[in-house]
Amino acid sequence: MAPMTRDPLPILDLKVVQRGGVVALYFTLPSENMDGTPFRDLTRVEVFRRTRSGADDAADASMLDNLLGKKTDKAELLLSVEANELIQGKNLLGRSARLVDNGEGIEAPEDWFGNVFEYFVFTHGRRWRKSPPSNLAKAMPLLGPRPPEQVVTQAGDSAVKVAWQPQTLLTNGSPLMDAAYYNVYRVPNVGWRLGEPLNEELITECSYIDSGVVNDTEYRYAVTTVAMHGELFAESATSATVSATPADHIAPSAPYGLEAVSGQGIVNLLWTADEAPDHLGYRVYRKKPGDESFTLLTPEPIVRTTFVDRAVFPNVEYSYCITAVDNSSYVNESGSSNVVTARPR
Repeated sequence: MAPMTRDPLPILDLKVVQRGGVVALYFTLPSENMDGTPFRDLTRVEVFRRTRSGADDAADASMLDNLLGKKTDKAELLLSVEANELIQGKNLLGRSARLVDNGEGIEAPEDWFGNVFEYFVFTHGRRWRKSPPSNLAKAMPLLGPRPPEQVVTQAGDSAVKVAWQPQTLLTNGSPLMDAAYYNVYRVPNVGWRLGEPLNEELITECSYIDSGVVNDTEYRYAVTTVAMHGELFAESATSATVSATPADHIAPSAPYGLEAVSGQGIVNLLWTADEAPDHLGYRVYRKKPGDESFTLLTPEPIVRTTFVDRAVFPNVEYSYCITAVDNSSYVNESGSSNVVTARPR
């Protein structure tokens, strides 16, 4: 058996995404050599591209001889990226990388849009060490639509609504011949990779509600336009990024049925309330003769639906009302209950 080489392992997860007439290549840089030793001396990454016609698309192109053979459709070096440009001072081995093909070297739009392109990648180490080719990934750039404009958000309780103006133009300014569809993405706070769109199916309206959010957390969104070309589709570049922080601004229902029962140096209060899942407690307010407004007696909300006021004087008439508060970050407070009066003995 031939000994294992110290060449880098091949990239096995090359993926291409076409968006806005641009092909983005995503892959993970190897962290080991073919013999299992750590790969620590990345020098450069090479990306090869070749055009495939529809007739050739079914041909077997998995062998290196086919990929780099002396044919009219042979692959050509597209990008050679030095390690210092790719890594930018950080050790990204074993991590995701991204490169972009803007149609480099293709002079006419008709030679770019609507053609199938195949991509594969090599990694290089010192002493002329080179990995086997990565897996093949294919893309067909299509003349795409412009991204949506005037994207806005509206934050609600455990939900964010994203809305935009309809798009009717392609990137070259010509009109869309068919209906436009849309995708909504969450934009990560760190990094560049978008995940899958939030919508399971293409959106036909110009709004979307994201209900999978947590209150008091900021979310960032971008929207794309999608134009269908038969069974294929062209997706625009992303719109401007917008953000929203959902929060609970909905006040609880007011308590009701407040009653006051006077006693010897005390006033007993009892009431009824419809408690919501985010219920925190109640605030008790009192007003005595000469006061212009009610004074809060319970800075910390109480959880019971009864309260005994012992800080009263005999034969003085007091007025009372109750409010409910929730446990949101804004501590929303309900309107007041009915007002009752009592004169302790």
